[in-house]
Amino acid sequence: MSHDIHTLYFSSMFYDLMVSQWQTTGTHTQREISLEYCVHMTSKRL
Repeated sequence: MSHDIHTLYFSSMFYDLMVSQWQTTGTHTQREISLEYCVHMTSKRL
């Protein structure tokens, strides 16, 4: 797998930012999707 500690670290930071923005309106499913998206985009960058 291409995931390493750095990928997980950066994706978790993006996830925290998105969750903080969506926390009041986002559902649990949307948060999971946002996490998938962050991991996907971070994997493409690194």
